[in-house]
Formats: sequence, C-alpha cells, structure tokens
Amino acid sequence: VAAAAASLVETAMEQSGLAGGREVRALVFLVIASTVLLNGASADLVARALGVRLPDRDGVALLGADGLALLLARVLRDAGRRVVLIDANPEQCQHAEREGFAVVFGNAREDRTLARARLEQAAIAVGGTANEEANSLFAREARELFGVTERYVAVNREGAGVTASLL
Repeated sequence: VAAAAASLVETAMEQSGLAGGREVRALVFLVIASTVLLNGASADLVARALGVRLPDRDGVALLGADGLALLLARVLRDAGRRVVLIDANPEQCQHAEREGFAVVFGNAREDRTLARARLEQAAIAVGGTANEEANSLFAREARELFGVTERYVAVNREGAGVTASLL
C-alpha cells in the first residue's frame, strides 16, 4: 500500500511540476525494505521474549499407550525427552495420562489426530503397537505430513522386517 501510494504521490508531484517525487518514492521503498529486514532479523528474538516461539523439534511421538510404547515412553521421559502418546483405546489413554504423559486420543490414521499430537515438534516417531502395518503407516505419515526424519517401527515376529517402501 505504501509503495502504491508513493508511486501515486510521485506521479502527482510530476504533474504539478514539483521536484523530488522520485526521491520520495525511493525513500518509501527504502523504509519498506528496512522494515522487512529488521522484522525478519528480530522475529526469533521477539518470539522468544514473548514466549510464543514453537519449541525445537525434540519431542518423541509414540503410537500406542500400552506395552512397549508405554515402557519406551517412561525411559524417554526419564532421559528428559518430551513424549506424546497416540492411541484409540480410551482405557490405555487414561492409564498413560495418570502416569503423567501427554496423550492424544484418536485414530492415528486421521490427519487431525496427528495434528493434535503436534508432530511438527517431533524429532522421532515410533510405531509401538502390536500392529506392524499400523506402525509402518504411522512412521510413513509422520515423515510425509510432518517432516519427521527419524522413525522406528516395532515388529512382533522374530526375524521380521519392514521394507523401506512401508516407511
């Protein structure tokens, strides 16, 4: 808006025979560029000061809230990691919440459930249920939808493996 107004002012000044229209426009563009640079350079500092900056990508998202996933969550929490558990079983979710974990109740195959789990803050996604296919799909969607680069999948059969195409 300021740039358009400056161009109009320049044109009006030229039509009126007043000198300096080009300089006014150049000054406005300089102010705009300076403002953009200053805001860009100070945005992180201001966001930190106001406490509105997203935390670093250091969390762990675990599919499942019982068995292996809950055991792993305890170990990770004791090591100082932020952990969120995702499960569709209400009893398992309540049990994990009683242990003090952040839990998202819902189907991990739904984008809205994954969004509520804040996977954009996760550095690691772990499929820790008894369902190998669900684990693999969770790891793949964490990568594709949220850019989680480190993914692990629990498998139940001895010697079983997960192909790269599933991840």
